[in-house]
Amino acid sequence: MRPMIGQSGLTTFILTMVLGFSVIQGIAVLLFKGQPQAMPPIFPSGTLTVGSLPIQYERLSAFIVAAMMFLVFVSYFRFTRGGLAMRAVSEDPVVSQSLGIAVKRISAISWVVGCLSAAAGGILLGSMLPVDQSMGNVAIIHALPVVLLGGIESIPGAFIGALIIGVAERLAGTYIDPHVTGFSQLLPFMLIVVILIIRPHGLFGLREIRRI
Repeated sequence: MRPMIGQSGLTTFILTMVLGFSVIQGIAVLLFKGQPQAMPPIFPSGTLTVGSLPIQYERLSAFIVAAMMFLVFVSYFRFTRGGLAMRAVSEDPVVSQSLGIAVKRISAISWVVGCLSAAAGGILLGSMLPVDQSMGNVAIIHALPVVLLGGIESIPGAFIGALIIGVAERLAGTYIDPHVTGFSQLLPFMLIVVILIIRPHGLFGLREIRRI
C-alpha cells in the first residue's frame, strides 16, 4: 500500500476492498476449506430483560467493548502526537511530509491500528455469528451506512451513526418485517442512497470547499 500514499481516498479504498475480499478472503477459504467455524464463547450467555426488551449478554458485552475502543480511539487521535500526525497525514500527506512528519512510518502505524481494530471487530462479530466467508460481507454492509451517516472524517460521528442505524434496523425488523419480509436487511442500502442524496458529507463530516 505504500505506493498509494498521496493518491485519492477512493482509489485507496477500492484497492483495499479488492485485497480484502479477493486475496485475503480467498486465502482464508483455502486454509479453512470454506467450512463455517464456531468460535469458543468469550462472553457469558443469557438474556438481560430491561422492561419488556430482552438483551443478550453477548451483544451487550460486545457493545461495551466497542464503546471502550471508541473512547481509546478518540483519545488517541485528539491528545497524542501520533494520533495528530496520523490525522495530518490522512488530510494531506505532501504537506505533512514537508512539515517533518514521517509519512511512511505513520502510514505503517495506521495499517497496524486498522488491522488490530479489524481483528477485534471480527472477534466480536464471531462471538455472535457463525464464522464463514460471508461474515465480512455482513460487516461491510452495516459499516458503509454507518460511516456515510456519521461522516468519514468523524469517529464520534461513526459511533452515533452506528447507534442510529442499529436502532432503525431493530425497529424495522420488529414492526415492518412481519408485513414486508426482509425490509430490515434492505434498510442499510436505502439509507446509503438517502444519505448520499441529502447530506453527502454525513452528519458530522467536513464539508469540502473548492476554490475556483
